Amino acid sequence: MNIEQLQAFLGWCAVLNYGVLLFATVMLLGFRNYFKQLCSTVYKIDSAEFEKIYFQFLAAYKGLTIIFNIVPYIVLRFMF
Repeated sequence: MNIEQLQAFLGWCAVLNYGVLLFATVMLLGFRNYFKQLCSTVYKIDSAEFEKIYFQFLAAYKGLTIIFNIVPYIVLRFMF
């Protein structure tokens, strides 16, 4: 795998990961009550706990996408 292929791979990984992040955010905003009810019955958690856990997941996913996809992509773009 050469540098150009690695750049392309990281770029597409970033696009796909941000697509998943956008989808998860839209699903939460659009179907919040459904997900709260579903998670409260399946996992036995209240709605405040659900929102806390879900937003922690979104923050962690976004941070990991930045660290493992965006930063290496930018570094490779500036180096080569």
